[in-house]
Amino acid sequence: MVPGPGRSGAGRKGEDVSPAAFGQGFTRLIEGVTQLVEGLGVAVIAVGILVNLWLYLWTVIKSRSGESPFELYRIKMGKAILLGLEILVAGDIIATVTVHLTLTSLAELGLLILIRTFISFTLEVEISRRWPWQRERGQPG
Repeated sequence: MVPGPGRSGAGRKGEDVSPAAFGQGFTRLIEGVTQLVEGLGVAVIAVGILVNLWLYLWTVIKSRSGESPFELYRIKMGKAILLGLEILVAGDIIATVTVHLTLTSLAELGLLILIRTFISFTLEVEISRRWPWQRERGQPG
């Protein structure tokens, strides 16, 4: 059977697949994986925001004490954002190292990781309300 227009027939049993065709297929696969990972990172942040907002509002409505559930909301929200950022960094690393490896792309990756690390660091400080090198409250000196 002769392949029709637009069909190469590559990949059929007994036929050789050219390195260029394999490379293009691999590139498309990795780009798809990267989009999936980055989409997951965005979804984690979005779902974290929605779920934590819902839980916060539910707690405020049902709470009879004068205590505010804001502190718990703030901590959980920060953790959701941190997890989403970590997943986004993983997607950037996959894309840069496997597909688009150039000095420019490595510099861009380094800058993205630096910015996201700074954001993660400041979120962690905001969540714990102490510097990472400080002891937790209540620990012996």
